Amino acid sequence: QQLNSEVKVQQQSYAEIIGKHDYNKGYFAALPALKPMEGYYSTEGFGLRMHPVLGIFKTHEGLDIVNDVGTPVYASGDGVVAMAGQSGGGYGVVIAVNHGYEYQTLYAHLSKVLVREGQRIHRGDLIAKSGKTGLVSGPHLHYEVRYKGVCKNPVDFFFDDVSPKGYQNNFAAR
Repeated sequence: QQLNSEVKVQQQSYAEIIGKHDYNKGYFAALPALKPMEGYYSTEGFGLRMHPVLGIFKTHEGLDIVNDVGTPVYASGDGVVAMAGQSGGGYGVVIAVNHGYEYQTLYAHLSKVLVREGQRIHRGDLIAKSGKTGLVSGPHLHYEVRYKGVCKNPVDFFFDDVSPKGYQNNFAAR
């Protein structure tokens, strides 16, 4: 009876481990951890700044990655396309992706959308081409990461782009 009881405890423990493994597998695939486009960006591009077109101080809730019109834009994590097309505002042509786990990303000022609403996408999938649609001063990708509805600095999610040491040195001077 004691051995039977110990076996049940071990079975429960293994079931919990497998459940956590499955959760983590989905979570880490969905986490927006990839820089979505090649190009230059400033680590100071997030937050309060002078708007390049309007000429007023305004909160910038994303990161601008500068490159030519037509540069490939890739999904930063697994998810489902929530919106793809004209935003009807300053963002121009956009793609919004729900990643689950309360994460969402936004890709704006696109020249071409290569996905459709409701489509399941995976990290690294080609989803768009960069552009200069909407209220912009030049060609670039505006990229946002939201967690629980709050915009976060996308640079904090670029695990393969900036070395932790380089990132720390960049912000230690402030």
